[in-house]
Amino acid sequence: MKQKKNNIPIYHVSFTNSAHPTSIIRLRKLLRQQQTILAVCHSGHDANNLAIAVKTLTKKQRPCVLRQKNYLSGKIKAFSMNYLFDYVIVPSEPMRKTLLQAGCMPQKVKVVHPGFDFSKMVAENHTPVADSILTWINDGTAPIIIQVGMLREEKGHDIILAALAQLKRQGRSFRYLIIGDGACKAKLQKKIIDYDLEPETLLAGIVFPSSAVYSYASLTVIPSTREAFGMVAVESLFFAVPVFASNVGGLPDIIQHKSNGLLLPPSDINNWVAAIDDFLQQPKKYQEMAQRGQLQVTQKFSIESCLFRLLQIGKVSDINSHNKASQERTNNWAPRKT
Repeated sequence: MKQKKNNIPIYHVSFTNSAHPTSIIRLRKLLRQQQTILAVCHSGHDANNLAIAVKTLTKKQRPCVLRQKNYLSGKIKAFSMNYLFDYVIVPSEPMRKTLLQAGCMPQKVKVVHPGFDFSKMVAENHTPVADSILTWINDGTAPIIIQVGMLREEKGHDIILAALAQLKRQGRSFRYLIIGDGACKAKLQKKIIDYDLEPETLLAGIVFPSSAVYSYASLTVIPSTREAFGMVAVESLFFAVPVFASNVGGLPDIIQHKSNGLLLPPSDINNWVAAIDDFLQQPKKYQEMAQRGQLQVTQKFSIESCLFRLLQIGKVSDINSHNKASQERTNNWAPRKT
């Protein structure tokens, strides 16, 4: 574990429920012992217990509390967002707007894009893929369109299948590699048969690490009907793979239309058909977009950039020296040549 490697102490706190006295006392003791100046928590029990523990300290002892909210599920509890935490951290501007519409205070909600360990991704890119996938890849020469993510309704696999069926009828050549697993697997298998796309399509299941597949990808598609951020878009652009994505959620924070990729209306099959058809006819145009995006995501979505933003929001001292070191490391990145 990275924590042990870097000599970061780990303390067990049970978080049995949202207001667990034993956990609150334990947290309060740790906060005082460590003289904590910044505390980051996530959803559920840990966030509430931490907030209560901090409120029991004197004002001088209280750290700044950042509550991360990476996705939306059910009713948004604006009261706790407004009064239990100093700031609420979200991954994208559209998600921030949703919280504001639900009654969260504008000054409380801050956007911090996820940070990516690009050095780890480079190493993982060389991980061998399963023999079954490699055999399928080597059995053809047509461009490989990939989609990475859970097999769920909102991920839009059915949109791509419908678009590819139309392109096949028009005589276009392609292959469709689906990475992931989930509740819609059986439904997708049936649609692949119904659309006569079995020769072109592989449901590969979960591939870990997913970075390993980008070496074989010609185009990444993200036809989601909702997406809090869009990590696959960052991963793809880092490896200079062209990206076509739905214009929803956090994806516009990553993709600038016709600059580093394409943003398309969700569920609009005709637009997806036209875009993929254009890619198949003139891929170089989109490869150039992806190369622009490669440099952009390397600078914008590094771990250093994420950490600097968190420290900035938490008003942690000596931030300037940290920022200088972060910029030096970011500037040393040589984006992968393709």
